[in-house]
Amino acid sequence: MRKTGNEMKLKYSLFLLILLISSFAIAQPKVTASLDINTVLVQESFTWKLEVEGSNVMPNVRLGDIDKIALLSGPMQSSNYTIVNGKTTSKKTISYTFVAMEVGQVTFPAVDVVLGGKRYKTKPLKLQIVAARGAGSNQASASQTLYLRAIPSKT
Repeated sequence: MRKTGNEMKLKYSLFLLILLISSFAIAQPKVTASLDINTVLVQESFTWKLEVEGSNVMPNVRLGDIDKIALLSGPMQSSNYTIVNGKTTSKKTISYTFVAMEVGQVTFPAVDVVLGGKRYKTKPLKLQIVAARGAGSNQASASQTLYLRAIPSKT
């Protein structure tokens, strides 16, 4: 008995579908929290981000009140799916943007994330907030001013 082209395409499609589903089932989620900067000036903004790789579920994260910073925006959510050479990866990201309000050190507590009945915990993160320089110290004196002149060639 000879197989037709449609039967082969169907079997190939089923094989790819099973491979795709199994790659999601086998992968263990990886949960990571990060800051886009470790030292920030007063009144400067920064972003705290939680990334979950290998999960189809967007985690529910609530950050409590943290001294010396104020929430500017968030939570912002994004999802990224990639298939390269038959390997499927997914990444879910939740981010918050804060503004530093006063000088000092801020510690973002460890965050517990529950995915598929398992609990994952991030590491606590530290942020140093430093005072902005005075208005006079940022300005260059006339002897330190640099001028740049660009002259294009005729050709």
